[in-house]
Amino acid sequence: MSFKNNTPPFIVLLILTQFSYSFSNGLDISNVNSSSIRSTLKPIISIIAVEQETPLPLLSFTEEPIVLIGCKFFSIASTNGLSTDIGFPTFWSGIAISPNFSLGGQIGIAKWKGDNINTTGFSFTLSSGEVDKKNLFSVSISHLYGPDDFHLRNLNATLGRYYKFSKWNLSFAYTAHFFQCKIHVTDNEDQDQNYKKIEKMKINHLRSGIYRDITKNINLGLELDASRTVLMIAFSIIGYL
Repeated sequence: MSFKNNTPPFIVLLILTQFSYSFSNGLDISNVNSSSIRSTLKPIISIIAVEQETPLPLLSFTEEPIVLIGCKFFSIASTNGLSTDIGFPTFWSGIAISPNFSLGGQIGIAKWKGDNINTTGFSFTLSSGEVDKKNLFSVSISHLYGPDDFHLRNLNATLGRYYKFSKWNLSFAYTAHFFQCKIHVTDNEDQDQNYKKIEKMKINHLRSGIYRDITKNINLGLELDASRTVLMIAFSIIGYL
């Protein structure tokens, strides 16, 4: 297969995604033994971590209280450089209580990797600095339900820097995720293969995002997340009311 030089890179990435998607792990872990469960779940949890991260523009503020809404509507992830996954959409809302403090939440309901999943979360964010240059600190807690064999709780903290240049918004951040994964494999006929356990994982992400103001109240952009197990691009749209 060959691509002409004028083929958009984004289209190429989509085509490659279709070829490698079948190699990614699913959410059914009933046939995974206890000793392998951590390495099996970590790439999946790394993708979930990105989807549960607040879009970077929602961590910035204006000089007056404002309501923010957003959606991560499409994302592509490369896990361990071996397979490509498509993420799931999440929806976000927040209210800026002051120029330095906001509260937010997220929800996502989707069929992903053969399972119906739902994720919910709550966050707060503090900032300091000028309108066009800000330091950001955010903490959020999220849960993921739906898979038959496990449930996730994700506590994460973000430190970041935000810049605004005319119609462009640029952000850099570091996010540390602290996961608690409750595993309950109970549907094997061989009872020796069934088990319950709790796995705790820490996943660190380096993040960058670039957004452009499409109108006065809407901006559109993408974010890049990188960790030891995943490289992920997420596309988002943000609105200000």
